[in-house]
Amino acid sequence: MPKRFLKFSDRWMFNRVLCEKEVCRKVLRAALGIEVGEITYLNAEQAKEPAAASRGVRMDVFAREGSRVFDTEMQVSPEDRIGRRMRYYQAAIDATELGPGEDYGLLPESFVVFFCATDPFRAGEAVYSIERVCLDAPELVAGDDSHWRVFNASAAEDVAC
Repeated sequence: MPKRFLKFSDRWMFNRVLCEKEVCRKVLRAALGIEVGEITYLNAEQAKEPAAASRGVRMDVFAREGSRVFDTEMQVSPEDRIGRRMRYYQAAIDATELGPGEDYGLLPESFVVFFCATDPFRAGEAVYSIERVCLDAPELVAGDDSHWRVFNASAAEDVAC
């Protein structure tokens, strides 16, 4: 049988590699520029189903560290609606984190990270860091503790190391 070489972008390989806690910590630290402590929960193909009649999501790799959660996705094919997809993933995370009557202050800080083979926004950036801010007062940050980061691998050669 010939040897098969898998790329990091292969779904099975991506999930397998990122389900190693130390590798996952290092990838998150490099991608987000933050220290990531002890990962207490790590799962590939994490299903989040906010309601029985709603569309669920299957997250490539979902991790929990302290009061933070991380959804890490590999997007190989072009995705024209990545903003809406990230919004839905964020909503699924949030809807499944609180029990009935629990205070919103208990929502964990969350990070939705997409590694994309192509540029989903077609703006030529290697990295897109998306946060909610007020358009009328840009210095005002919403303070919702949700962070979205998109990496455009097609622009990788333009990034200075």
